[in-house]
Formats: sequence, C-alpha cells, structure tokens
Amino acid sequence: PCIPTVQFYIAPGKNAIYFGNSQPQQGIAAANYVAPIIKARKWDLKQTWIVSTGQKSAFGSDPGSPEERITYFTKQLQKLLPGLPKNQVTLLDCADTPACRTAMADWLTAHPQAKYVTGATVYDIRSLGAHAALKAAGFSNNAALVGNGLEPAAKALVDGKDPIMVATLDPGEQNGGQFVIPLALDILAGKPVPTATYIPVSAYCGKRCGK
Repeated sequence: PCIPTVQFYIAPGKNAIYFGNSQPQQGIAAANYVAPIIKARKWDLKQTWIVSTGQKSAFGSDPGSPEERITYFTKQLQKLLPGLPKNQVTLLDCADTPACRTAMADWLTAHPQAKYVTGATVYDIRSLGAHAALKAAGFSNNAALVGNGLEPAAKALVDGKDPIMVATLDPGEQNGGQFVIPLALDILAGKPVPTATYIPVSAYCGKRCGK
C-alpha cells in the first residue's frame, strides 16, 4: 500500500511531499534585507567580504539542504550589489555558537584586510557566534549579519537595534497550520497535492522597523 509522507523542513525523499520553508527563498530574503543597509552605510564594496556560517560537513550541499540558504544569499547579494568581488566569499563550517565565534575570530585574524563583513547563516546559534567575534574585534557599522530562526538572543539584539545583527529570518512557523491542515485534508481525501508547500519567510527587524 502507498503511505502518504510529508517531510517537514527536511529535504524530501523519493515520492515524499515537502512542507516548510524554501531554502533558496530564505537566502534571497536575507540578501534583499541587508543589501539596502550596505548601500545606506556606503561601504566600499571592493573591501567587503561575505562571510557566512553553516555546517557543510554535516548538512552537505545537495538541493534542499540548509546550505542552499547561504548559496542563494550570496548569489542574490552579488546580483543586488554587483561591485562585490566574487572571490571574497567564505563559508565558516561550525556547529554552534562557541565554535562559530572561534571560527569567525580566526578568520578575522587571517584577513586583516577585510574592512567590511556581511553574512547569512543556516541558523541563529551560528550567527550569534559570528556576531560575538565581530563585536569583540571592534566591528560595528562595518558588519551586518542576518540571522535565521528568531532565537531569543538574536531577536533581542535586533530589538536593541544592534548594528551588527541587523535582522533574523522569521520562518513563519506560527502560521504553518493554515498551510499544513488543508494539505493534510487533501491528502486524506485522495486529492492531488503539490510536491512542495512553502511557508513564506520574512526578515524580522523588530523595533528597528517599528514592529
């Protein structure tokens, strides 16, 4: 017998239906948010690096993996800011906040020429580490990170108008029911359903945007 399977937030297996956020759209949303900030701060793009935090060693890079958030962030940001050098892009492979803080601190030590730093992440536990390292190194308006996941610590930084953690992506999980319940009912009724149903994602900018 055929058993309908819906994969929540994980790249679906063969014949499974995906429900959750679009990985590429998360990266695009992050880039769309941070690009105007970089322009407003009048960064010299030739001295700007994209340094993101993920864990390719664990997630891999197959379509549907969380690393697509980073890939599409980079592509979209380079599209919006065509002056960004293509070779000034780094993905730090780190699992948690302390590891990402160390990885970013080491990267900054090895790249003293990096005047401006921006980056996305697969999740806030990593962006918080990158944030701590950039703050300790004296970066303020010359760094701009977009987190992911609405972790309380990241959300608090955004609410406090932190110059480095400028936003964290809101995956919209609180609105998931309005999408997944109709999907489940259609499956139960034997009706055709799309192979993927995506929850819209947006950048949470908190009190910075009057929210």
